Amino acid sequence: MTPNEKLPGRFAAMLRLTPVSFGLLGAYLASQLMANVLSLGSESVLWSMGANNGEAVRAGHYYRLLAATFLHGGWIHLLMNSGALLMFAPLEHVLGARRFLLLYVLSGLGGSVATAFFMPTAVSVGASGAIWGLLGWTFGMRIPQRATLRARGVSLHAGWPVLALNLAISFLPGVDFSAHLGGSLVGFVLGATALLQASGPAQSSSVPARGPRSDWLLSAASIAAALLLTGSFIVALSVGRPWQFSSAPDFRRVPFGSTGLSIELPVLMSEQCDNLFSSDESGATIQYWRCGIAERSPLVLSMTPMDLSPVLVGPARSLPSQDIDQYLKTLLGNIERSPVGARMLRTSLQIISLGEHSVVREELRGDFVNFFTGNLHLRHYYAFVGPLRVQLTFYRQRRWPVDVWPGVEDRIVSSLNYAGR
Repeated sequence: MTPNEKLPGRFAAMLRLTPVSFGLLGAYLASQLMANVLSLGSESVLWSMGANNGEAVRAGHYYRLLAATFLHGGWIHLLMNSGALLMFAPLEHVLGARRFLLLYVLSGLGGSVATAFFMPTAVSVGASGAIWGLLGWTFGMRIPQRATLRARGVSLHAGWPVLALNLAISFLPGVDFSAHLGGSLVGFVLGATALLQASGPAQSSSVPARGPRSDWLLSAASIAAALLLTGSFIVALSVGRPWQFSSAPDFRRVPFGSTGLSIELPVLMSEQCDNLFSSDESGATIQYWRCGIAERSPLVLSMTPMDLSPVLVGPARSLPSQDIDQYLKTLLGNIERSPVGARMLRTSLQIISLGEHSVVREELRGDFVNFFTGNLHLRHYYAFVGPLRVQLTFYRQRRWPVDVWPGVEDRIVSSLNYAGR
C-alpha cells in the first residue's frame, strides 16, 4: 500500500480510538463558524452564545458554565485549544471514551466555576479548563498507580517541564488562569482518588476492578455528562438568539422614569437600562440613562433629557415648531464651531427629519476615550420633544462591524415620544 492509501486507514483508526476527542474538535469548529457567520465576524456575539460570566451565573444562567467550553475568542484561540486537545487525545484510549468524557466535562465545569467565583465580572470562553483537567489527571493518577508505573519504567516526574511551561502561559494577559487552576484541580483529584482510573491493560493492579453495577453507573454518568454538555449549548443559543445580529432586531417600547419620555429599543438593549447621575462643569446634577452593554450589544445608548418647562409658557408647555427649527440651526452652528477630541474625526453634521422629529445629527469616528474606550463609531442626536431637549448618543463598539443593525439609530430616534407627566 502506498502512503496515500494508508492515510485514510490511519485516520479511521484514530477516529475509532478517540471518538470523543474528534467530536469535541468538530464542536469547536462548528461553534466558531457559527459565531463568525451570525455576527459577521464579531467576537462579541459570544455572549449570546453562552460565554461564562460570574454575575450572569449567579443570576441563574447556569448553562453558561458548560456552554462556554464550546466557544473561543477567535481562530488563534481555537487552534491553540484544538492542538492541546489533540495532544491529550491518547488519554481517551487509556481511559476509555466514557471516562474521558466524564473527565472532560467535570474539569470544564470546575474551570468555569472557578472563573465565575474568582473573576465574577470577566466574560470568559474556551475549553482550556477542561483541557487542563486532562493534564491534571495525568499527574493525579500517578499516586494510586505509582507501583505499576515504576514497574513499567515510567518516571513519576515525567511531564513537569510541560506543566511549568503551561503555568507560565497561564499568567499572560488575557489568559484565564482561574479556569486553568479549577480544571486542573478537578482532574488531579479524579486521578489521585482513582474515581476515574485507566481501563484495560493500563489499569493498575492495586486498584480493584469494577463490577457490572459500576459499569452501568459509568454509562449512565457519561450519558448524563453528554446531555449536560450539549444541552447547555442548545439552551444558550435559544436564550441568547445570536442570529438576531444578522437581521433586523425586535423592538420594545421603554419608558424612562417620571420624565414622560419613552422610546423603542432593540430587546437586547432594553434588558439593561440604568438610571445614572453625573455633574456638569458648574456642579449641577445631570440625570441620564444608559441602555445596552458594550460587550453584548452592537449599540450602547446614552440619553440625557433636559427639562425646558421653566422657560416655556402657554398651556401646551412645548416649543412651537418655528422655535424648534431656530434652536436646531443655532445648535448646529455651535457644534460646528466646537472642537472634537484629538483622536476623533467629525464625518457628518446636519439637520435631518426622522419620523415626526427634526434633529441635529453629528457623526464621529475614531477612538473615543472614556468609559467606552476604543469605539469606532459615535453618533449624537439632539431633538426637542414636548418640554424636553433630548440628547441621544450612540456608541458602536469597534469589535462590531458597521453593517450589524444598520439604520437602527435613526429608527430609535424617530420613535421618541412624550406622553406628559
